[in-house]
Amino acid sequence: MPEKPQSSRLPVDTLTIAALLLCAAAFAHLRQPQQLVELVQRLPGTIERPLLAPVTYLALLLILVAERVAPAVPRQRSLNAGALQDLAYFFLLTPAAIILVFIWLRELDELFRTHLWFLVLDVGDGLPWVLLVVLSVLIGDFLAWFHHWLRHKVPLFWKFHAVHHAQRELNAFTDARFHPLDLLVAQTVAFLPFFVLGGQLKDRVGDAALIALFLTWLPRFYHANVRGRFGPLRYVFVTPQSHRVHHSALPEHADRNFGVIFSVWDRLFRTHCDADVYPPTGVEDPRVGADQNVAPLAVVRSIWADMVYPFRRTQR
Repeated sequence: MPEKPQSSRLPVDTLTIAALLLCAAAFAHLRQPQQLVELVQRLPGTIERPLLAPVTYLALLLILVAERVAPAVPRQRSLNAGALQDLAYFFLLTPAAIILVFIWLRELDELFRTHLWFLVLDVGDGLPWVLLVVLSVLIGDFLAWFHHWLRHKVPLFWKFHAVHHAQRELNAFTDARFHPLDLLVAQTVAFLPFFVLGGQLKDRVGDAALIALFLTWLPRFYHANVRGRFGPLRYVFVTPQSHRVHHSALPEHADRNFGVIFSVWDRLFRTHCDADVYPPTGVEDPRVGADQNVAPLAVVRSIWADMVYPFRRTQR
């Protein structure tokens, strides 16, 4: 039985070798382990701030109301087994993922500044701040589309990304359901071009992230159990309906709708599916995401099974 219907795959050998060499170079460059201790010490505050922010609970309340008013799957409860499991992902794995990605990106940046400086282009010097931020948002979202596409097309990357797609009860917290190495691949592809571009354009990535902070709830919204295409807005933004098609378990929807914020990239590169349907979601392989037991120990065992799943032999 196949893990998931796919339209095509990319050869993995060259990409895998390049990724492993880059990983070895970056981690060999890690010289200051005390910074890891400092990062761990700052982590509670990093997580506490969004948890205590009123906008967090307002956004969650609006999503829960939308799920009651216009559910994609009427029989699905808001606090179901899938939502509880994804909440466990958020609280158990998010801190580790933050540490892993932060260290990795910091070392990549240091690697480029110290040893690969001849590749840095210093793009954007002299451009207005507003233009730099707009370019950063657009380039960043395109790279998000690209790494999403790549994680579906490269078999090795898909095995990690399948953990996210295994959810059969999409909810507002499914956006937190990721394998840490899947996030590592995604953020490497997303930030590596900015390290090469360098200059003020790279410096404005942080500003662009702050300006786009209000959009961080967009992925939570379109992962939720909400029915909606939102008229002409769907030609610009990803919607709950279009992203549910992306999560579809049906073969006719394979490898479609990779957009993260803007839907224009899918339309531009002909990966958009405009079917007005709300299909079942999940993957076929029963070894990932199939356990719906919400007892605490069962949830931990389920998450552990998902973490080791990519390292198991592919099911025939």
